[in-house]
Amino acid sequence: VDVDESILARCRERMERRFVPTFGGGSLEKVDCEDESEADKLEFVQADLTKVIERQKTLHQAKSADGRQPSSIEDALWAKEEGITNRLSETTVITMYFVDDALKQIKPYLESVLGGRPNVRVITIGYEMKGWHATWVERVLGLTVFKYEMADVPDTPLEWNKDGKSGDDEQQEQGEALLIDDAENEYDDVDEDSELRRFLKLK
Repeated sequence: VDVDESILARCRERMERRFVPTFGGGSLEKVDCEDESEADKLEFVQADLTKVIERQKTLHQAKSADGRQPSSIEDALWAKEEGITNRLSETTVITMYFVDDALKQIKPYLESVLGGRPNVRVITIGYEMKGWHATWVERVLGLTVFKYEMADVPDTPLEWNKDGKSGDDEQQEQGEALLIDDAENEYDDVDEDSELRRFLKLK
């Protein structure tokens, strides 16, 4: 998937060159081989991933809020974007050559579509997916390769919360709540007449 059709055209051209020619009967012919059958499984799709992500975010937030399903008019307007998401939901391996900023944008999208699914892997080349735990890391030809098991990734992207809070904000609030709980427990354990008890009351 790429937004630039010229890049996809070059990909298709290179794929054609993979077929093995043979010389027979004075003519050049292509023969069926494993490469050809593999090529039949490949498709190069032109699409703007930012629009794909935007559409999925809208659907995810609507479903989380009131369970609303999109209308037929909405379906028609976003058919291309939803088609890519539907294909992605059936995949087992995704390989991405994205930098940090792009990975940050696509992270909640992948969580909403593939989070929690067994036997689905995401591979990032050169940059790690912040917030996920890589199950395999190796440096190959100067680039670091990270593998993530989507079964270990939640399917509820915090970045898409409708209250405007980011995942970092929620994690910070959870941490603060934990500190408050710990402080209250310590407060209960302190002797009523001690100096520390009076200090904690003031705090």
